[in-house]
Amino acid sequence: RKKPCKNQCEGYPGPWDRSECPIHSTTWNILVVDECHKIKNKRTQRAKAVNAIKARQRLYLTGTPIVNRPVELWPIISMLDPATFSDFFKFAKRYCNPPDAPVWMGDFTFKPLGLVKVGDEVIGWELAAPGRRSVKGIRRQVLTKTRVTHILRRRAPIVRVTLASGSVIRCTADHRWLSGRSNNSQYVFVTAKPKRKLVKVIDMPAGLQAKDVMDAGYLGGIYDGEGTWPRISQYCSQNPDVCLRVERALSRLRLPYSKGEEGFSVLGGRQSAVNFANWCRPAKRKWLESRILTGRFREPDEVVSIEPDGEGEVLALTTETGNYVVWGYASKNCNARQRAFGWDFTGSSHLDELQDKLRGSIMVRRLKKDVLSELPPKIRQVI
Repeated sequence: RKKPCKNQCEGYPGPWDRSECPIHSTTWNILVVDECHKIKNKRTQRAKAVNAIKARQRLYLTGTPIVNRPVELWPIISMLDPATFSDFFKFAKRYCNPPDAPVWMGDFTFKPLGLVKVGDEVIGWELAAPGRRSVKGIRRQVLTKTRVTHILRRRAPIVRVTLASGSVIRCTADHRWLSGRSNNSQYVFVTAKPKRKLVKVIDMPAGLQAKDVMDAGYLGGIYDGEGTWPRISQYCSQNPDVCLRVERALSRLRLPYSKGEEGFSVLGGRQSAVNFANWCRPAKRKWLESRILTGRFREPDEVVSIEPDGEGEVLALTTETGNYVVWGYASKNCNARQRAFGWDFTGSSHLDELQDKLRGSIMVRRLKKDVLSELPPKIRQVI
């Protein structure tokens, strides 16, 4: 104001006689609420009294060093922008794929997400111990088997994501994918947006044609009896008919190989091993497992376009490693756990995710210097 004015400090007698309280009967230019973590429960009288105050702009502050997961800020966020954030269910439940999404299972086959059950083994990844030759103790990512601990079902809008490799992913728009690692070796998870890159782990094997089923079964049986991946031992000079049949099966299944006097070597690394495991279904998997779970991830795949794909049922997995592989790409958990009081949505646990979700209506700042260095536009409400 241009003219000086007297400062006025008012208290309110109680939450039930607000009509006579100057705080509630006045529309204020800006409302400053300090220690706002004390109104995280909307059912308390304190929270109801603060929420009833009319103000054009709101500033909510807290400097108390306590852990605030973004999902715990829901009462405050819904007070600031009740029109946008009116449904806690939509705000908290995240990271989902449709039931037909292929999940990489512990036996190296792919199963629709809708058929996966709690306790099933799926393929995830973790950081291995630094090797003797690692630079500055950098830990590399290794695939590992992990168990499904929780499954969450709901209905939500689905998007269709097309990548530079030609692969197509269907998921919710807020599902997070591995994009790489930061300088301090921390995982970087992002939502799928144009020009962002998602880490690809494996190509899903093509479906086996009916005419190739016999060859695949024969090749799997020969491997169980004579094989140690990637070798299929067979002396061609002594068993020419068997070698001819094995060579024909490898060719029909489009598995690259080299032929020697003592048998065949399947080429193509991890991808060929996964194709072989899916098509031939051998009982002996020890050597296959050691080959599939070792080695580096594929090069990141760039997102080309994103299109709406209707609404439908989606499912979210929680695994012991915090991740899994779906659609052939490295995916983040939703981390939803069912407790005695309901679902605990710890999946919404990253501040950058919350900032992306709130951008355009609410700004979140963690440090005092961040707030003071940038005054928000008048059209924004600040927390």
